[in-house]
Amino acid sequence: MVTKLPYYPAEGGRMIEIYIGIMTFVVVVLAVIVTLVLLELRRDLGMIMRTIKQIEESLLPVLQELQKSLESVRHVTDNVGIVTEDMKTLSGSMKRFGENVRQISDIMKGVTGSGAISVAGLKMGVKAAFIYFLKNFLKVRKIN
Repeated sequence: MVTKLPYYPAEGGRMIEIYIGIMTFVVVVLAVIVTLVLLELRRDLGMIMRTIKQIEESLLPVLQELQKSLESVRHVTDNVGIVTEDMKTLSGSMKRFGENVRQISDIMKGVTGSGAISVAGLKMGVKAAFIYFLKNFLKVRKIN
């Protein structure tokens, strides 16, 4: 059995039916709008997810290459450290070599200096002896 709503014209019963109709229409329109917005958001979210996946796929080789580059830089810095240590060792060896050369030079100066004095003295002595010999030899010759 179907019950009919009573019609109360004095109380605005017809107006209530119009308000309920308008409210139902508004709720249906809002439901349609919310559904459309949610569908649009779902489509945008799918597009965003695809874009993120593409970016990730394009960045992965770059990150791998960057890791290789960092390993190469570490290797180079390790080699620079080794070369620096070798240069320190070479510098120390050159310093010790220079000190040894200086010591040998000092010894050679001492030997050469005393030898030169001896040679100069010997030269002067030979010259004086030769002059003395010539003077005496010439005197003896003049006397004869």
